[in-house]
Order: sequence, then structure tokens, then C-alpha cells
Amino acid sequence: AQILPRNEVTYADDGVSVLDYVHTLPYVDKTRVSLYGVSRGGNLSLDLVTRPETKGKIRALILGAAAPRAFLAALPE
Repeated sequence: AQILPRNEVTYADDGVSVLDYVHTLPYVDKTRVSLYGVSRGGNLSLDLVTRPETKGKIRALILGAAAPRAFLAALPE
């Protein structure tokens, strides 16, 4: 993992670090890691699932209604 200066770390970088950590735990089934998010947590979950460094680390997303609407509204037509 790359260490960034404190002022360049985002909440999404923290989320990537959490996923990396969870995948090191011996009692975690790495094929069944899911994310749950509502509001900003939903946006974070959507961000994390689209990042190259998290590919294959997330099996499922569970999102509150506001997060998918905001994500879909931001997509180009």
C-alpha cells in the first residue's frame, strides 16, 4: 500500500485500507466480504467497488436509497 502525505489522504483511501486489513484477518472468508453503506457510506461503497486496487475484494454491496440515486445522477448520459 502506498503511504500518502496526511493532507492527501481521502475517506476513500481509508476505505481501501480497511478492505486491505480485513483481507489479512485469518478468520475472514475473503470470498464473502460485503460492504454496507447509507448516505456518505453508500457513496464510499460505490467509490470503493470501482477502484482498481479493490478489484476482487468486494463480493456484494448493500446500499441505502440515496447513494445509488446520487451515483446514477452523476453518470454521463
